[in-house]
Amino acid sequence: MERAFQTALALLRPEVVFILGDVLDEGKWSSPKNWEDDVCRFQKMFRHSSDTELVVLVGNHDIGFHYEMDWFKLQRFEKAFNTTSTRMVTKKGVNFLLVNSVALHGDGCPICQSVEKQLYTISRDLNCSLLQVGLPPTHTHTHTGRGQGPKLSSWNPSDSSITNRNKNFPKWILCSYPPGQFKLFQRLLQDSAGGEEVFGVEF
Repeated sequence: MERAFQTALALLRPEVVFILGDVLDEGKWSSPKNWEDDVCRFQKMFRHSSDTELVVLVGNHDIGFHYEMDWFKLQRFEKAFNTTSTRMVTKKGVNFLLVNSVALHGDGCPICQSVEKQLYTISRDLNCSLLQVGLPPTHTHTHTGRGQGPKLSSWNPSDSSITNRNKNFPKWILCSYPPGQFKLFQRLLQDSAGGEEVFGVEF
């Protein structure tokens, strides 16, 4: 995984990298010592230059599924990876909305309420109702496969993992935002040239 990530950085020199959760395989069970060791290992494997911003999202393997997560696990993750359950990252006029999907259960739990409140605040700040007014060009997530296909106005490719521990076809997603355009490609990590293209879409 470290080699794949560092190779991708060297070849592509991305401005920003999003890691879509499940950073620590057993984060929800980790003791304080194991947690610190895993965070240090992550920082070593995913080291990067100041030219690249690394943005990390929380996943169910980090804090547990909905009924397993609690404030301690969530805040421990947010502190370690300098992130929050809901935030917006803007790069060159393109808004990326990042959400802790584990907290979107809709049952009114305290963490769910906090995330929903933050989403409403962002929606108000943007002076739009986000998904109700118009779908974003694309939305991505981790291991839940729900690709709608490029013929629709909104496309949500699923990215499994940058390692072949779980599946024998590790993938990564490359996005490009030239002025007035949107390009997204999903690639397999199979060769030294940056991977075999699986599919792509342009808007």
